[in-house]
Amino acid sequence: MTSLLTNPLLIFVLIKLIAAFPIAYVAQKRGYSYGLFFASAFLLGMITTIVFVFVLPNRTKQSPHASM
Repeated sequence: MTSLLTNPLLIFVLIKLIAAFPIAYVAQKRGYSYGLFFASAFLLGMITTIVFVFVLPNRTKQSPHASM
């Protein structure tokens, strides 16, 4: 029987889970859903989701016309 720590699939899933946290955190700071970006980073891939986070406009910045 294989040990859980030597199971490559488990290690792969753990790495993806750990890497999804900072991506979701950055997305939340930019005004997007934490859960949506966490799931997309886990399911789609980290590089794809990082590109999405930085290509989408920052929702937390106020536009100059917002105060008018």
